[in-house]
Amino acid sequence: MKMLIFDHVTGDDIIDFDPATGLWRYPEKPRVTPELEIMARFTLPVRGSFTEVDGKRYYLYWTADRILLFRLPDGTEYTLFRHLSDARFEDLRDGLKFEIVPAERRDGSAIPGYSTVRMHDKTGTLLHEVSYFFATVSSALHDGYHTLYR
Repeated sequence: MKMLIFDHVTGDDIIDFDPATGLWRYPEKPRVTPELEIMARFTLPVRGSFTEVDGKRYYLYWTADRILLFRLPDGTEYTLFRHLSDARFEDLRDGLKFEIVPAERRDGSAIPGYSTVRMHDKTGTLLHEVSYFFATVSSALHDGYHTLYR
């Protein structure tokens, strides 16, 4: 086993993920994990989450050296925070900004149940954008991600 992470949408589907290779498998013994905000998950055996969009997986997880990473489907990784001690965290984003907004159609109307995440560098240049279904995610979990990436 490398690292257990949960499905961001369902909050309880667990996979065993190997960050070195990007490969994953279902664990031999299924685990059910309550929906908790990602900062609280640091102390649990489940170290992050994944979201699948159009067959591509996005990962957000804590490394063994206490760093929160965001990994894109192409393997690109971004360091976000380091857990120092207790409830203290060091911001490692270096100007990286995340924006979570309701997803919209081309005509500007909202797409019910979907959010769009945009990642910008420190100059404001858009680095990545993805829209995903979040309707089954509890509002506390979604709000926790929204607060974390402001």
